[in-house]
Amino acid sequence: MDWQVESGERLSVFVSATTADLGTCRQAVRDILLDAGIFPIAQDHFSPDHRMIEQLITDRILSVDAVICLVGHVFGTQASSVAQRSYTQLEFEIACRFDRPIYTFIATESFGCSRIDEPPLCRELQSRFRNSITNGPRKYEWFSSRGELENLVRRAIRPILAGAGKKRMIYEHQPALPAFFVGRTNELQQLDEALRRHTPSTIAIVGMGGQGKTTLVAQALSAIPSGVPAGLRRGFGEGN
Repeated sequence: MDWQVESGERLSVFVSATTADLGTCRQAVRDILLDAGIFPIAQDHFSPDHRMIEQLITDRILSVDAVICLVGHVFGTQASSVAQRSYTQLEFEIACRFDRPIYTFIATESFGCSRIDEPPLCRELQSRFRNSITNGPRKYEWFSSRGELENLVRRAIRPILAGAGKKRMIYEHQPALPAFFVGRTNELQQLDEALRRHTPSTIAIVGMGGQGKTTLVAQALSAIPSGVPAGLRRGFGEGN
């Protein structure tokens, strides 16, 4: 696992999906997360011993900030012949058991993906699993195409960041806001638009020392809603 994830320096999300029907969708979700600066984690390979893999899945889900579950019509690989559940179902159950933040996206009947031929029992078990989610207490959203799924995941980026409890304000030297602030209207508007984007950004404010860069950014951050994760870090380079 990435050392930044282990140390808590990088936000991470576990992505659960059956490869046979949702493999390309899972890759699309991974790409969106990476573009947002979030490290995606998935369990792609399974051990012959289901007890070992169950513990591994549990450890990974407990280490991440959120879980994204893509639920299709395919049962997939069976985790245990006794419990009659698949590994993706197991991943969802573990996330629920430990009350992890879960973002569930369910493929509709019209989802444009060729159906995989599975035994009738597997289809029945997956249908029951889908019904348990749609009839359960947890929130879920439908998608009928990969494009719809990508839009839903992009919309989920902000609440994932906000719910992860990451540092909202990062100060190396905390500035005191002035008693009044005038001017800089255009700059404040540009900063406000940048801070409200749906994906994380690194915004660099450059200029000579004493021009009010830190005060400008602190003023902009004080005006945005508390749910928007943003921070201020002052850098010191040659000439500052």
